[in-house]
Amino acid sequence: MFFRITTSVVSACLQANNHFIFPAAIGLPFDIIVIISVIVASFTDPVVLAWGLVVAAAIQVLFLLPQFLKHLSFDFSQLFPFFTPSVKKMCSLFLPVALGVSAHQINILVDRTLASGVQGGISALNYANKTNNVVENIIILSLAMVMFPNFASYVSKKDFKSFIASVAKSLNIVIFTMLPCSAFFILFAPDIISILFGHGVFDADSAAQTSAVMRFYAIGLLSLSSNVIFIRALYAVQKVKWVSITACFSVALNVILNLTLSRFMGIKGLALATSITSVFSLCVLYSLLRYQLKFSFWNLFNKELFKCFAATLVLTLVAMNSHRFFIGFLPSFVACVISGIIASGIYLGICFLLKCDSLAYSYSIIREIKKKFSFCNQK
Repeated sequence: MFFRITTSVVSACLQANNHFIFPAAIGLPFDIIVIISVIVASFTDPVVLAWGLVVAAAIQVLFLLPQFLKHLSFDFSQLFPFFTPSVKKMCSLFLPVALGVSAHQINILVDRTLASGVQGGISALNYANKTNNVVENIIILSLAMVMFPNFASYVSKKDFKSFIASVAKSLNIVIFTMLPCSAFFILFAPDIISILFGHGVFDADSAAQTSAVMRFYAIGLLSLSSNVIFIRALYAVQKVKWVSITACFSVALNVILNLTLSRFMGIKGLALATSITSVFSLCVLYSLLRYQLKFSFWNLFNKELFKCFAATLVLTLVAMNSHRFFIGFLPSFVACVISGIIASGIYLGICFLLKCDSLAYSYSIIREIKKKFSFCNQK
């Protein structure tokens, strides 16, 4: 626990100072140590796996600490006295965040408890949710990690015009990436689940159950991803309590929807309840940020939303028909991949013709990441 907390603090400090490479790479040494410990534990004692996790967490700290000392010039004498005004302010902001995180964990516990009444229900929820979260973790959390220091910097400088523009740019990228991903997940859920998990005791019934749940999770993928940006924006303006209160109300709504929809839809109702709750949270968070800034973001991303929605409709039609064509003489996996590539190319082409701003935004972010990597290699 000590190593995990230290890693989180050091990573946050590096990210706040625009050093993203090493915080993003800490999973690599962790995974290598864990894989080695799993292999050794399979031949010796399971306790080796527990010690492997401890060593892997410690390696993460050692991996980040040189960069932390190099770039931040941290003065350890500042640790004492401990209860300075800055630390007290941090603790006052920490408690609402902890409340919001615990509310999310309660939500997960309620979902699993209700799903336990259905055979294979917990596994279906876990597999479907993790599959949807892959896209969010790779794209949205990375975007939030890069943009949050910018949000905080603009707010500290009282440059709210740039802050609003940065939030709108992030939302446009979320729309540009998550709308087609939602369409793909809804269309190809059975193929995706079969490819990823269709082996061993995971039979056809399990795949059908998991893919059905995945489709209902995919409905809320856009709103869930947008919430990540709005939460970071509210954190930047130090309205942490608002986020925590919203999380508590969302959990209460989700529990009510779970109990109601699960009676009629089974575990699919639990996934649908999560998607509906994410839409509710999006509306509340948007309203809170709009109230705080006295500015409506709608005019900054409504055109992008309509353009991407139109492109996604064409993508859906192309993906459906091309998959129906290729599945006649190709394996399901190959047909799914080819259909996805064709539909993605057409989606990008339509977005280019419609002059979607997200294409330029995405290109600028990729170019910025390349510069950071090249700078890191030179060092």
